[in-house]
Amino acid sequence: MGEFVLNSPDPILRIGTEGTILYTNRTGKSLLEALKINIGDKAPDEIRNTARQVIVRKRSFQTELKTGDKIYSLVFTPLLTCKSVIVSAFEVTSLKQTEEKLLLRKREHESLSQISNLFLKSSDFQTLFDQTLHLVASTLGVEYCSILKLLPDGNFIFEAGIGWKPENTGRIIKKDSASRAGYTVLSSRPIFLEKLNRKNTLKAMGFEESQDIISGISVLIGNIEKPYGVLTVHSTKKERFTNEDACFLNATALILSFVIQRNDVETALLDKVHFMRTLLDTIPAPVF
Repeated sequence: MGEFVLNSPDPILRIGTEGTILYTNRTGKSLLEALKINIGDKAPDEIRNTARQVIVRKRSFQTELKTGDKIYSLVFTPLLTCKSVIVSAFEVTSLKQTEEKLLLRKREHESLSQISNLFLKSSDFQTLFDQTLHLVASTLGVEYCSILKLLPDGNFIFEAGIGWKPENTGRIIKKDSASRAGYTVLSSRPIFLEKLNRKNTLKAMGFEESQDIISGISVLIGNIEKPYGVLTVHSTKKERFTNEDACFLNATALILSFVIQRNDVETALLDKVHFMRTLLDTIPAPVF
C-alpha cells in the first residue's frame, strides 16, 4: 500500500488535525510547490478548514481547487485511527475546460434562439438592435458591442452599441480611420483585433473607451456584394476570441442580415402601396 501511494501518478497528501502537511508522495510535491508550501507547513485556509470538518464529521468530502492554471478535484478521506486526513488530488483541468466550452456553446445556441424570436415579435429596429447587442455581450462575456452601418460614401455611422458612451450613437466614422471595419466589409471572414494594432484602430476612430480594450472581433452584416455594415465586440478582460466565438457572431450577423433584408422588402412594398394609393387619388372619379 505504501509503495502504491508513493508511486501514484496523482498527488496524495496527509494533513493533521491542526492543518499541518504531514506527508506527500512524489507527485504531491508539485502541488505543494504550486501552493507555495512545504511538508510541516500549514495548508491553505480552504484546505485546512475542509480537513477539520472531515475529521469532525468522520465523512469523506470532495471539492475543487484551482492553483495557477491547473484545476484539481480533491477527495478528503478521514483516517480516524491517527486523527488525520488523506487528500487525493486529481487534475481535471482539461475536463473543466471542456465543460466550460460546452456550457458556452449551449448559451450561444440559446442566445441565437432568443435573437431569432426577438425579430419575429417586434418591428422596432432600434429596440431589436439594442436587445440583440445585450444578448451578444452577455453571452460572450464582453463589455462592448456595436453595429457600424456602411454609408454610400464609404464612411460608417455608429448605429447602435452597448458599453460605449451614448453620444457615440449617430456618429460618423470616416473610412480612413475605420480601416478594420472597412476591411471586414471586404472580407467574408471574421477579423480579430490584435494588441499590436489596437491603438491604431479604435483610438483613430475617436473612441475614448479604447484605452483599456485588449481584444476584439468584427464580422460582416450582409454580404460582400451588398454589405450592410459590421457587427463588433470588444473586451477589456478577454485576452483572445476563439473560432467558436467567431461562429456565434457570424450566426448573429446572419440573422441580422435576414431581418434587414426583410425590412427592406417590407419598406419597398409599403412604398409601392403608398404610390398606388396616391396614384388612385389623383385619378378623377368617373362621371356617369
